[in-house]
Amino acid sequence: MNDWPYSVPPEIEHSLIWTRLPMTPTDLPPSLAPRIAQDGLWGFTGNDSPPPSPSLLPACLPALAEWGVTMDNLIRSPKGTPEEEERVKRAGDEISTFVKRRWNEDEWETAWFVNPPRLQSIPGLAHAHVFAKYKGKDN
Repeated sequence: MNDWPYSVPPEIEHSLIWTRLPMTPTDLPPSLAPRIAQDGLWGFTGNDSPPPSPSLLPACLPALAEWGVTMDNLIRSPKGTPEEEERVKRAGDEISTFVKRRWNEDEWETAWFVNPPRLQSIPGLAHAHVFAKYKGKDN
C-alpha cells in the first residue's frame, strides 16, 4: 500500500506513468549502479530557474515529522565527481524526454521521480511520479 503523504496542492497535477519495462538504464557504469539503486532517478522540466537547493531540505522536514522523517534517518548518497553527477542526471534522459513530450515545457513546469526498487509500492512494475503545474496564459 502506498501511504506516503504527498499533500499535493490542488493546482498541481500528480500523474503516475506505469510500464512493464525497467526505467533504470541497464548500461550504468558499475560505479553508478549502486547510487541509482539507492536514490532512484529524478528531474525537472519547464523551469525558468534552477530547482530549490537541497540545502533547503531541513526547512521542509517539519511537515513530515509525524512520519518520522528527520535529517538523521534520511538515506542519501554522497555527492560524486562532476562527471558522475552529470552521468546520474543523464540516467533519466529517456524519462525526461517522455515528460517533456506529455507536458510541453512552454506550458508546464514539472518535477518527476522514479523511486529506487527498495521504495517501489509494486516491485517489478516500474513507474514514475510526475508533479505538473500549468504555467497559465501569461507564459
